[in-house]
Amino acid sequence: SDIYGGRALALSLKQFEARVTLTPNDGEDDPAIYVLPGSEPICFEPPASAAGDADSESARSTWNPAAAAGAEVDGGKVLMTSMVSVLRRYCALVHIDLARMGRPSDGRGFTLRYETTVPFQLGLSGSSAIICACLRCLVRYYGLQGRLPKALLPNLVLKAEKDLGTVAGYMDRVIQVYGGLVYMDFNQMYFDDFGHGAYDHLNPSLLPDLYLMFDAGWRKKKEEAEEAGGPPGENHSN
Repeated sequence: SDIYGGRALALSLKQFEARVTLTPNDGEDDPAIYVLPGSEPICFEPPASAAGDADSESARSTWNPAAAAGAEVDGGKVLMTSMVSVLRRYCALVHIDLARMGRPSDGRGFTLRYETTVPFQLGLSGSSAIICACLRCLVRYYGLQGRLPKALLPNLVLKAEKDLGTVAGYMDRVIQVYGGLVYMDFNQMYFDDFGHGAYDHLNPSLLPDLYLMFDAGWRKKKEEAEEAGGPPGENHSN
Protein backbone atom coordinates (compact mmCIF):
# COMPACT_ATOMS: atom_id res chain seq x y z
CA SER A 1 0.00 0.00 0.00
CA ASP A 2 1.15 3.54 -0.72
CA ILE A 3 0.09 4.53 2.80
CA TYR A 4 1.96 1.76 4.65
CA GLY A 5 5.33 1.71 2.90
CA GLY A 6 4.45 -0.71 0.11
CA ARG A 7 5.02 -0.75 -3.63
CA ALA A 8 2.70 -0.02 -6.54
CA LEU A 9 2.33 0.25 -10.31
CA ALA A 10 0.15 3.01 -11.71
CA LEU A 11 -0.88 4.07 -15.21
CA SER A 12 -2.25 7.46 -16.25
CA LEU A 13 -5.29 7.80 -18.55
CA LYS A 14 -5.23 10.25 -21.44
CA GLN A 15 -8.98 9.98 -22.03
CA PHE A 16 -9.77 12.14 -18.98
CA GLU A 17 -8.12 15.33 -17.83
CA ALA A 18 -8.34 18.26 -15.47
CA ARG A 19 -7.23 21.59 -16.85
CA VAL A 20 -6.39 24.71 -14.85
CA THR A 21 -5.82 28.11 -16.46
CA LEU A 22 -3.81 30.85 -14.76
CA THR A 23 -4.40 34.35 -16.12
CA PRO A 24 -2.44 37.39 -14.86
CA ASN A 25 -4.75 40.14 -13.65
CA ASP A 26 -5.36 43.01 -16.07
CA GLY A 27 -4.16 45.78 -13.85
CA GLU A 28 -0.68 46.10 -12.37
CA ASP A 29 -2.37 47.62 -9.33
CA ASP A 30 -4.23 44.36 -8.59
CA PRO A 31 -1.78 42.06 -6.76
CA ALA A 32 -4.40 39.69 -5.33
CA ILE A 33 -4.91 36.02 -6.27
CA TYR A 34 -8.46 35.04 -7.26
CA VAL A 35 -9.82 31.49 -7.42
CA LEU A 36 -12.94 30.96 -9.57
CA PRO A 37 -15.66 29.96 -10.58
CA GLY A 38 -18.42 31.65 -8.65
CA SER A 39 -19.71 35.16 -8.19
CA GLU A 40 -17.63 35.48 -5.02
CA PRO A 41 -14.04 34.42 -5.75
CA ILE A 42 -11.84 33.22 -2.93
CA CYS A 43 -9.16 35.88 -2.67
CA PHE A 44 -5.59 35.80 -1.33
CA GLU A 45 -3.47 38.81 -0.59
CA PRO A 46 -0.23 38.83 -2.60
CA PRO A 47 2.64 36.81 -1.09
CA ALA A 48 4.74 38.91 1.22
CA SER A 49 8.49 38.85 0.88
CA ALA A 50 9.42 35.64 2.71
CA ALA A 51 10.91 36.19 6.14
CA GLY A 52 11.80 32.52 6.45
CA ASP A 53 9.22 31.79 9.13
CA ALA A 54 6.42 29.61 7.80
CA ASP A 55 4.30 30.43 10.85
CA SER A 56 4.69 34.18 10.56
CA GLU A 57 1.80 36.37 9.50
CA SER A 58 3.56 37.10 6.18
CA ALA A 59 3.52 33.39 5.35
CA ARG A 60 -0.15 32.82 6.15
CA SER A 61 -3.22 33.43 4.08
CA THR A 62 -6.46 34.47 5.72
CA TRP A 63 -8.17 31.51 4.08
CA ASN A 64 -9.17 28.68 6.44
CA PRO A 65 -9.12 25.28 4.64
CA ALA A 66 -11.04 23.51 7.40
CA ALA A 67 -13.86 26.05 7.20
CA ALA A 68 -13.86 26.05 3.40
CA ALA A 69 -14.17 22.26 3.29
CA GLY A 70 -17.62 22.50 4.82
CA ALA A 71 -18.74 25.63 3.03
CA GLU A 72 -21.29 25.79 0.22
CA VAL A 73 -18.75 26.58 -2.50
CA ASP A 74 -17.58 24.90 -5.69
CA GLY A 75 -15.48 21.83 -4.85
CA GLY A 76 -12.79 22.48 -7.44
CA LYS A 77 -12.49 26.03 -6.21
CA VAL A 78 -11.78 24.80 -2.68
CA LEU A 79 -9.20 22.30 -3.99
CA MET A 80 -7.27 24.94 -5.91
CA THR A 81 -7.40 27.35 -2.99
CA SER A 82 -5.92 24.72 -0.71
CA MET A 83 -3.09 24.15 -3.20
CA VAL A 84 -2.29 27.87 -3.34
CA SER A 85 -2.19 27.95 0.45
CA VAL A 86 0.06 24.88 0.71
CA LEU A 87 2.54 26.19 -1.87
CA ARG A 88 2.78 29.58 -0.19
CA ARG A 89 3.47 27.99 3.19
CA TYR A 90 6.00 25.52 1.79
CA CYS A 91 7.92 28.21 -0.09
CA ALA A 92 8.08 30.35 3.04
CA LEU A 93 9.43 27.35 4.93
CA VAL A 94 12.27 26.73 2.44
CA HIS A 95 13.04 30.44 1.90
CA ILE A 96 11.67 30.76 -1.64
CA ASP A 97 10.50 34.35 -2.09
CA LEU A 98 7.37 34.15 -4.25
CA ALA A 99 6.98 37.92 -4.14
CA ARG A 100 10.04 38.17 -6.39
CA MET A 101 9.26 35.28 -8.70
CA GLY A 102 5.88 36.00 -10.30
CA ARG A 103 5.45 36.25 -14.08
CA PRO A 104 5.02 38.98 -15.16
CA SER A 105 7.30 40.40 -12.48
CA ASP A 106 5.45 43.68 -11.99
CA GLY A 107 3.70 42.56 -8.81
CA ARG A 108 0.28 41.85 -10.31
CA GLY A 109 -1.73 38.87 -9.12
CA PHE A 110 -3.59 36.29 -11.16
CA THR A 111 -6.84 34.37 -11.52
CA LEU A 112 -7.25 30.57 -11.49
CA ARG A 113 -10.04 28.69 -13.28
CA TYR A 114 -10.53 24.99 -13.88
CA GLU A 115 -12.40 22.50 -16.03
CA THR A 116 -12.39 18.72 -15.83
CA THR A 117 -13.61 15.69 -17.78
CA VAL A 118 -12.78 13.20 -15.01
CA PRO A 119 -15.99 11.35 -13.99
CA PHE A 120 -17.18 12.44 -10.57
CA GLN A 121 -16.88 10.13 -7.52
CA LEU A 122 -15.78 7.00 -9.41
CA GLY A 123 -12.40 6.48 -7.80
CA LEU A 124 -10.51 8.07 -10.72
CA SER A 125 -8.79 10.71 -8.56
CA GLY A 126 -10.60 13.67 -10.06
CA SER A 127 -9.95 15.88 -7.04
CA SER A 128 -6.20 15.36 -7.00
CA ALA A 129 -6.15 15.84 -10.79
CA ILE A 130 -7.50 19.38 -10.31
CA ILE A 131 -4.96 20.08 -7.56
CA CYS A 132 -2.09 18.69 -9.62
CA ALA A 133 -3.06 20.80 -12.62
CA CYS A 134 -3.23 23.84 -10.34
CA LEU A 135 0.23 23.11 -8.94
CA ARG A 136 1.68 22.80 -12.45
CA CYS A 137 0.31 26.27 -13.25
CA LEU A 138 1.77 27.77 -10.10
CA VAL A 139 5.18 26.15 -10.63
CA ARG A 140 5.37 27.56 -14.15
CA TYR A 141 4.08 30.98 -13.17
CA TYR A 142 6.56 31.40 -10.34
CA GLY A 143 9.43 29.78 -12.27
CA LEU A 144 9.91 27.05 -9.67
CA GLN A 145 10.86 24.24 -12.07
CA GLY A 146 14.45 24.24 -10.85
CA ARG A 147 13.59 24.89 -7.20
CA LEU A 148 11.05 22.15 -6.46
CA PRO A 149 12.16 18.56 -7.19
CA LYS A 150 9.63 16.64 -9.28
CA ALA A 151 9.47 13.85 -6.70
CA LEU A 152 8.36 16.40 -4.09
CA LEU A 153 5.32 17.66 -6.02
CA PRO A 154 3.05 14.68 -5.10
CA ASN A 155 3.73 15.49 -1.43
CA LEU A 156 2.40 19.01 -1.93
CA VAL A 157 -0.69 17.77 -3.77
CA LEU A 158 -1.42 15.31 -0.98
CA LYS A 159 -0.90 17.98 1.66
CA ALA A 160 -3.47 20.20 -0.08
CA GLU A 161 -6.00 17.35 0.13
CA LYS A 162 -5.16 16.42 3.71
CA ASP A 163 -5.71 20.03 4.76
CA LEU A 164 -9.30 19.52 3.58
CA GLY A 165 -9.70 16.33 5.61
CA THR A 166 -9.11 13.83 2.80
CA VAL A 167 -7.59 10.48 3.79
CA ALA A 168 -5.38 9.33 0.90
CA GLY A 169 -1.96 8.03 -0.08
CA TYR A 170 0.73 9.02 -2.55
CA MET A 171 0.08 6.74 -5.53
CA ASP A 172 -2.57 8.74 -7.41
CA ARG A 173 -0.66 11.97 -6.91
CA VAL A 174 2.61 10.45 -8.13
CA ILE A 175 1.11 9.13 -11.37
CA GLN A 176 -0.60 12.46 -12.05
CA VAL A 177 2.71 14.29 -11.67
CA TYR A 178 4.81 11.77 -13.64
CA GLY A 179 2.31 10.41 -16.19
CA GLY A 180 2.70 7.21 -18.20
CA LEU A 181 3.47 3.97 -16.36
CA VAL A 182 5.34 4.34 -13.07
CA TYR A 183 6.75 1.90 -10.54
CA MET A 184 6.64 3.31 -7.01
CA ASP A 185 8.39 2.18 -3.86
CA PHE A 186 7.19 3.85 -0.67
CA ASN A 187 9.80 2.26 1.60
CA GLN A 188 9.84 4.21 4.85
CA MET A 189 13.65 4.27 5.12
CA TYR A 190 13.86 5.82 1.64
CA PHE A 191 11.19 8.34 2.63
CA ASP A 192 13.12 9.23 5.77
CA ASP A 193 16.33 9.80 3.76
CA PHE A 194 14.92 11.68 0.76
CA GLY A 195 11.49 12.98 1.80
CA HIS A 196 9.65 11.07 -0.93
CA GLY A 197 9.35 7.62 -2.48
CA ALA A 198 11.43 6.06 -5.28
CA TYR A 199 9.68 6.49 -8.63
CA ASP A 200 10.72 4.96 -11.96
CA HIS A 201 9.11 5.24 -15.40
CA LEU A 202 8.40 1.97 -17.19
CA ASN A 203 7.48 1.24 -20.81
CA PRO A 204 3.64 1.13 -21.12
CA SER A 205 3.91 -1.09 -24.21
CA LEU A 206 4.92 -3.94 -21.91
CA LEU A 207 1.41 -4.02 -20.46
CA PRO A 208 -1.36 -6.26 -21.79
CA ASP A 209 -4.60 -4.70 -23.03
CA LEU A 210 -6.37 -2.94 -20.17
CA TYR A 211 -10.02 -1.93 -19.88
CA LEU A 212 -11.70 0.64 -17.63
CA MET A 213 -15.32 -0.06 -16.78
CA PHE A 214 -17.64 2.22 -14.85
CA ASP A 215 -21.26 3.29 -14.79
CA ALA A 216 -21.34 6.99 -15.61
CA GLY A 217 -25.00 7.16 -14.57
CA TRP A 218 -24.59 5.66 -11.11
CA ARG A 219 -25.05 8.97 -9.31
CA LYS A 220 -28.41 9.64 -10.99
CA LYS A 221 -29.56 6.06 -10.28
CA LYS A 222 -28.57 6.41 -6.63
CA GLU A 223 -30.49 9.69 -6.26
CA GLU A 224 -33.57 8.18 -7.93
CA ALA A 225 -33.46 5.16 -5.61
CA GLU A 226 -33.17 7.38 -2.54
CA GLU A 227 -36.05 9.58 -3.70
CA ALA A 228 -38.17 6.46 -4.18
CA GLY A 229 -37.46 5.43 -0.59
CA GLY A 230 -35.31 2.44 -1.50
CA PRO A 231 -31.81 1.62 -0.29
CA PRO A 232 -29.03 3.67 -1.91
CA GLY A 233 -27.22 0.48 -2.96
CA GLU A 234 -23.53 0.00 -3.43
CA ASN A 235 -21.20 1.74 -5.87
CA HIS A 236 -18.22 0.04 -7.43
CA SER A 237 -15.52 1.30 -9.74
CA ASN A 238 -12.77 -0.75 -11.38
